[in-house]
Amino acid sequence: GGTRPYPRLGLSRQHGISRMSNLKKLKTHDRQVIVQNLTTAMKKRYKSAVPKHTLPLLETLLLASVVENAAYEDGEEAYERLIQSFHDLNEIRVSAISDIEAALAPVAEASWKALRVRDVLQQVFEKFYRYDLEEYKRKPADQLEKLMAKWKFTTPFMKHYLYQHALGSHSIALDDKSRDALAFLGVIEPAATIDEASEDLKQIVRKADSAHFCYLVRSLACDPQFKGKLKLTPGQSQGEGPDPTTAVQRLNEVLSGQVPKAPPSVKAKPEPVKAEPPKRSVAPPAKVEAAKPAPAPAKPVATKPTPAPAKTPPAKPAAAKTAPPKSAPHTTTVKKPADKKSASARPTVVENKPVTKKVSKPAPAAKAARKK
Repeated sequence: GGTRPYPRLGLSRQHGISRMSNLKKLKTHDRQVIVQNLTTAMKKRYKSAVPKHTLPLLETLLLASVVENAAYEDGEEAYERLIQSFHDLNEIRVSAISDIEAALAPVAEASWKALRVRDVLQQVFEKFYRYDLEEYKRKPADQLEKLMAKWKFTTPFMKHYLYQHALGSHSIALDDKSRDALAFLGVIEPAATIDEASEDLKQIVRKADSAHFCYLVRSLACDPQFKGKLKLTPGQSQGEGPDPTTAVQRLNEVLSGQVPKAPPSVKAKPEPVKAEPPKRSVAPPAKVEAAKPAPAPAKPVATKPTPAPAKTPPAKPAAAKTAPPKSAPHTTTVKKPADKKSASARPTVVENKPVTKKVSKPAPAAKAARKK
């Protein structure tokens, strides 16, 4: 439809996970059948036809900003109150945000929508000094997209809604609530953005059925009876998501008042998270650092006058020297006083017998002395 091609669904740079997990297992035809069955089930509850309008480009953009994340009937009524509350679009542009919000209330997110409405009017007036965008109907859609990309508060839903309803392009207009509902049913990737989901659904939903499909999905997502039930948890949105083949069953459970079981969250992520804390908690370097400061008081130890006379090192050599002197001195002293101390040396000799047995040389020296 002349729109800029969006990034293909592949590897998510934002979340770092592989995309097309469960949907990759299905063929395009199987996904088309699932979407058709979902459309049939939603028609039974929301039987009203798709509202049609013939608004100019700028007014269609303003309507989109009010209808976003709200039921179409509520958004259309809020837009009509806004137009009737002010004289013209220029008066809305110069009005305070609180005045525009009061005209839009009680629609959901009235303050945020009031800011977007005034910003769009301000951007168009500063660019063209008039409130008209009809010339872009005769230009490629890329030029209008480049223009809106410069606007600060324009959302992807406003862009796709303008393409779908005013330019006749094949586009799928999804807001945040519609995207969450389709991810909960398993029709789109759980972590896909609005632009990615819109580009993906273009291959499944026909152009003739796109407006009706988006209307039914937004009616389901904005139904106050199911508020908060059609949304995955942050942990589940990072996983494979629900099984697409159970989308119709899950929708029927929701419509009947039951709460379908949410798909289990991925366990692959908590595992590395649990493995990291033990590595950080086991801090051997912390003990080493604690041991090093302990010797830091070694400065007083540096005054080692006390360790110098330490008795422990000399004690070992003293014991070592006492043992050999008993054997060696006996051999030398026994030569001269052997006659005088023979009687008294006998009890000592008995004690030193193990020494004479170990030393073989001193024994013959003693015998030689006796013979002389």
